[in-house]
Amino acid sequence: MKNGTYTLREKPKFEIDLSDNSIKIVDKSKVLSSSSFILDKIETFEIKERRTNWLITILSFVVEIFSSISVPGKYSEGSQLLMEYEGNTFKHHLNDCNIDSLREIQNKLQNIAQ
Repeated sequence: MKNGTYTLREKPKFEIDLSDNSIKIVDKSKVLSSSSFILDKIETFEIKERRTNWLITILSFVVEIFSSISVPGKYSEGSQLLMEYEGNTFKHHLNDCNIDSLREIQNKLQNIAQ
């Protein structure tokens, strides 16, 4: 994988521009849609996979039993990109994003950090 712009989602646009010493994340699903980061100052760059929130799922089931209110089935949390940078945590939702390309970027950043 080389430096350049990687489009992970078209609508709303989510892309990562990777250069030799910085990374720019453009997430048009957010009001502040563009952020740039110096690679040496990135503390973590983690992909959190989609998973079921069992606590909410079980609590909704209990509410349904005791109240006769129909609550829909399983509750899940979507995939997210979590990044710590200079003591701050940045979160980007990855709905309909190309996770494989993001993993490649993650591996590239880990190789740079070593």
